[in-house]
Amino acid sequence: MRTFFMTPQALVLLVVLAGVSCQIRSFSDDVDLTTVTTQEVDAVLANKAAVLQLVECFLYETLCRSRGALSFVRQVKRLGPRGRCYRCSARQQGHLDIVTRHTIFAMQRYHPVEYSRILPYIRHILY
Repeated sequence: MRTFFMTPQALVLLVVLAGVSCQIRSFSDDVDLTTVTTQEVDAVLANKAAVLQLVECFLYETLCRSRGALSFVRQVKRLGPRGRCYRCSARQQGHLDIVTRHTIFAMQRYHPVEYSRILPYIRHILY
């Protein structure tokens, strides 16, 4: 089994993914990565259907039926190397780093198959 070391930015990607699922269930269409909480991430990751929908939106953006999820996926894809948010303040970036780290570790632990499916799309955030 191959283990990946996650940077805070890599976690941002998972946060985005979690946020997409949360949006599908409870977020508005204009949800923002800089405001999602670890509690919201946990709520999404606790729902297997939400996780699967999030992964599908991430993998097949054009087929995504959730405007909130699509917004979140696009925000993740705009992140720079190591999850750098170019429009964010230092405080917002710190928050993204925390939430991303939390999300990545939770995805690896509780949803390893789904994590492996999105990994090719989030590598720019991990390294």
